[in-house]
Amino acid sequence: MESGDVSLIVCALKELRQKKGYTQSQLADMLGIKRQAIYDIESGRYLPNTLIALRLARILDVTVEDIFEEKQSESINVKLVEEAAPDSNIVVVKIRDKFIGYPLKNEEVLTGGIRSATGRYLGNGNVRLLKNENLVENTAALLGCDPAFGVLSSYVSASDVSVYCRFASSEKAIESLALGYAHVAGIHVQGSGNRGLNVDFARRFMKRQKFGIITFAEYEEGLIVAKGNPLKINSYAGLTNPKVRFVNREAGAAVRFYLEDTLKEMGIPFEAINGFDKHVYSHADGAQLVEYGLADAALGLSVLTKIYEVDFIPMSSVCCDLVIPADLWDFRPVRRLADILQTKKFRAELQTIADYNTDNTGKYIEEC
Repeated sequence: MESGDVSLIVCALKELRQKKGYTQSQLADMLGIKRQAIYDIESGRYLPNTLIALRLARILDVTVEDIFEEKQSESINVKLVEEAAPDSNIVVVKIRDKFIGYPLKNEEVLTGGIRSATGRYLGNGNVRLLKNENLVENTAALLGCDPAFGVLSSYVSASDVSVYCRFASSEKAIESLALGYAHVAGIHVQGSGNRGLNVDFARRFMKRQKFGIITFAEYEEGLIVAKGNPLKINSYAGLTNPKVRFVNREAGAAVRFYLEDTLKEMGIPFEAINGFDKHVYSHADGAQLVEYGLADAALGLSVLTKIYEVDFIPMSSVCCDLVIPADLWDFRPVRRLADILQTKKFRAELQTIADYNTDNTGKYIEEC
């Protein structure tokens, strides 16, 4: 017999044994162990080794999990970043001394695949954890809209730490960071690669909170168009062609800010563009609409041409930076994230799969 953490296990051996009509002595004889051992298992004093557990299951004609079941974790109280329906799946992280809950929305499941939940929402702010609380407490929440954040997450995540990436516009990401709903915010403000705009943007939301900024990558944003660009859209002015069906990004997206500012400079009214008031919530959503022929142009990144059958018209160079509150720099997943950005292996993969400029990746550029 092997002693284990019996406080985490519910044992149904006594009920199953009695259902079969066996005494403790009879069951012990069949297993080749002492009756005292059966008594100790049933009373919760010991957990059997794997071989005994398997033999018990075979004799009682049940599964091992029918005999030994892990206790359901007690509920914890979380602060939800968005409304969630009772009995829905959420991802839980711990930021400073509070548990934060991110509901897994239908659109996130549809566009990004089925995401693994860490908790089940019970209502009234209570959550039953589905995973080890230690893992929850060592998971960092990274909000932003760069599709390559998933690659970074895969490098950082290990058995003891992980990174949860959640899509959000630059404005939503930095706003959430300032409110204490994230550990890291990915931001990119258009302006011909002017990184100072990112710093100013972060300061506007973080206000008196101290933070640091580390470079993720540099790349181009612009227009996603159909393969071969049949409508010859070569600039934002080309969106005024009445034949062009355009799909915008949601308010607060950095790429939309740049589009609006450029149109104002060009003297082009928003209503002159067919579909300006229609929007999607991610670069991928827009690219999919163009690929399927449901739109002729959308806002997005050059990397999307490697994922979808579309073409790309560059409009601006951008710097994507990661904003991290000063008091969270030593949080283990955040520290590992910063270390990964320094490695040649990660930068090489980022260049290969996304054509990103990684010359400054991992560079600590600002402390405010």
